[in-house]
This record gives sequence, structure tokens and C-alpha cells, in this order.
Amino acid sequence: YCGDNAISNVFDSCLVASDSVDILLSLSGQQLSGGNSILILRTLRLLRVVRLFRIFNTPIFNDLHAMVHALKAGSATLFWSLVFFFCFIYVSSLLFRAMFGPNPDDDSKGTSDPTTTEFYFRSVPRSILTTYRCSVGDCSTKL
Repeated sequence: YCGDNAISNVFDSCLVASDSVDILLSLSGQQLSGGNSILILRTLRLLRVVRLFRIFNTPIFNDLHAMVHALKAGSATLFWSLVFFFCFIYVSSLLFRAMFGPNPDDDSKGTSDPTTTEFYFRSVPRSILTTYRCSVGDCSTKL
């Protein structure tokens, strides 16, 4: 009960004691008036899984710690690059919608033919989808 893991040892002892009381009560067939407190203690048993995280403090996991740290450090850069990419896709699709889409003054329903360019830029969401697909190299299939 001493040392670096003293709190964890006391917590484990409390869990063992509460489980022992729970087992004794269930074997005797008795119920306590505060049955919800036993349910809370059963829920606390799930916290024993937290003890498994102590294994990550061993030297064999130093590379894993370095990878997780690098992932956390690079997440902001990744986030802002995705924001920039989707802003670029949005602005490009607005331009493509204006250039390749159907004329808003034309009342003909010529956008139902998938062989025309107007079909793929008939609305802003459809233009975003087409621009995204072409930016990742999937312009060859009909969708």
C-alpha cells in the first residue's frame, strides 16, 4: 500500500471488498434496502479496466508513446489542411457550377442526361461532389 501505486492499491482493495459483500449478499439471498448502491459498486468494478493502462508505462511502449505524441502534435496541422482543402473544393465548385452548369435562364430540362457536363454541375452540392471526385482522381466513372 506504499509507493507510486498506493492509490491504485487502495482502490483495488475497495473493489475487492465491495465485490465480496455483493457475493455474500447474493449467496444468502438477502437484499439491502439500498439496492442502487450495490449497482453503483458493480459499475465501479468496470473501472478495474483502468488498471490495464499502467502497462503502458513500461519501456517497451516508448515507441507507442512517441507515435501518439506525434499524432497529437500533428492533428492541428491536419485539421487546418483539411479545412483549406474543403474551402478550395467549395470555391472551385462554385466557379465550375457557374462555368459548366446549366444556364439559370434556360427552362429546358437538359440536365438529366449524364453524358453532358451540365448534369455533373447542375447544383452546388452536385458540383461539390464532382469537384471532390475529380480532385482525388475518380472522374472516370458515372455517378
